Amino acid sequence: MTNIKLTAAGLLIAGAMAVSDSHGQETPPAPKPGHRHGTTQAMPHHGPCAAPVHISQEAERQPGGSLFEGTMANHGDGDMAHGKAKADMSKMAGAHMVHSPRRGGAFFMAPNKMNHLEAHYSDACGFNLFLYNIRTESIGVARFRAFIKVVPDSMDEPEVIRFLSPEQNGGTLSARIGDDVSRPFTIEIYVKFPEADDPELFTMHVPAMLPGGKP
Repeated sequence: MTNIKLTAAGLLIAGAMAVSDSHGQETPPAPKPGHRHGTTQAMPHHGPCAAPVHISQEAERQPGGSLFEGTMANHGDGDMAHGKAKADMSKMAGAHMVHSPRRGGAFFMAPNKMNHLEAHYSDACGFNLFLYNIRTESIGVARFRAFIKVVPDSMDEPEVIRFLSPEQNGGTLSARIGDDVSRPFTIEIYVKFPEADDPELFTMHVPAMLPGGKP
């Protein structure tokens, strides 16, 4: 019998073909990421699940957006690539001025230095991933692929993998985690950026509920 090791990139391909059937299936083998980014504590949820995401063409024209025409830095090419990208960017006003979550979630800078991410989880709304440009303005998620692995703190509960699919007219990547795991747990977020060959790993921790139903 031949042993096949699933990589994070392979899981994303499988998820793209069958995202609608991902819930309730047996958890695939754990992926091995190429790059890991820091763990952030999840913040309490405030506001409705369907809070609108406003995406403008101007935001998409900025570095990190789908209509940006400048040079994209390659994460593996070091300082020279990032320096070339900076030299080519004529729309840098306001870049990296906002490095805080807009929706109360866990906030990350992407390794390409042109995208920001915000991961948000609540029991009522499930998991949502928002993508931003270099100015932390909302952009469409159609170019991105992602899945999450939920790792419970309890050894008695299984790890769960969910593939993310676009919601809110392409404004967020979302998934319901379900009842297989309970708080507290860690969410490993695997995101493949358009210019990258392999997904990047970001992590957030969801704390236990306190008496009174507050995280």
